[in-house]
Amino acid sequence: MEIRFRGKMSTFGGPADTGMSPTEGLALVNQGNFNSVRDYFLSTQTAGTPVRGRKLNPDKFYIACRWNYQETSKAFLISTLVTVRNPINGMVATAKPVDWGPNLNTGRVADLSPGLAHFLHLGTDDVVEVTLSPGAQLALEDEIADAAAATSVRVLRYTYKQAESFRHGRTETIQNIIVHSTDGRESGDVATLTGPNVSVHWYVTRAGKIYHFVDNSDTAFHAGVVTSSEYSNAATIGIEQEHFDPDPQHGRPNNEDWPEIQITTVANLCTFLCQRYGLTENQIHSHAFVASPPGRKQDPFGYPFDQLKAEMEQASAFTWVAQPV
Repeated sequence: MEIRFRGKMSTFGGPADTGMSPTEGLALVNQGNFNSVRDYFLSTQTAGTPVRGRKLNPDKFYIACRWNYQETSKAFLISTLVTVRNPINGMVATAKPVDWGPNLNTGRVADLSPGLAHFLHLGTDDVVEVTLSPGAQLALEDEIADAAAATSVRVLRYTYKQAESFRHGRTETIQNIIVHSTDGRESGDVATLTGPNVSVHWYVTRAGKIYHFVDNSDTAFHAGVVTSSEYSNAATIGIEQEHFDPDPQHGRPNNEDWPEIQITTVANLCTFLCQRYGLTENQIHSHAFVASPPGRKQDPFGYPFDQLKAEMEQASAFTWVAQPV
């Protein structure tokens, strides 16, 4: 049985949603099922505390519709995904049901997360289509893949692993992207970047695998002392890359190569971040460029920025979305 909603939409959830009271909960989420949807919340939401709508992560893809619980129970809805489509441009995404709404008096059929609405290029009172197929849930991935192929959407797949060391929220707007190299290998890099003292938002291996350690809305500890506040941790997104710089003392006299798949993946990731936060390629810098005093850092050593920018130019022909594996 397929269930469809079509009509006007609005947005909800997250710290900036003043339409929700600070104590307003969510119809489908409670402490019993919170762990299954933890990734849709900001890291300030902790176990044992009431689940609040303003603690949703506005960048994640979630939704509220006027569900009929006799047709689709709360337990089913929280365990499934729905397909959300902009009928004007054909763009489509999948989203997690987390609440009931909007209020009948609004005349709308759905409330979308700000990130989902932004991705689909939808504004308040635009028309949206929501499809739920209780008997054919496994087809959702095929549907999103087909829709992506039919439109200009490309999907970045990443592995999410929460870092231990970071600061909740930001004191500055996101102004730049800083690229680094780790001088290490994947297993050790992941352990370091999710452990104490240091962290980064994203990490890309030589094989093009993407890790996500800190939400973009939070502050990672990656830049250190910098030449200007616009390059500070509070104002930047950090991308680490698996790579060995020259180290003659440890038997590595030459710089390691930069695999094409790694540069392509970083270019796609940078394109996604630039689209999401209104940045340009001129706001992507090396750690060496921003570190203070000059010369304190050399990474990423010998980085092919011309190749990165060429790859970003090709990637910019598409609209990018990032989804966890």
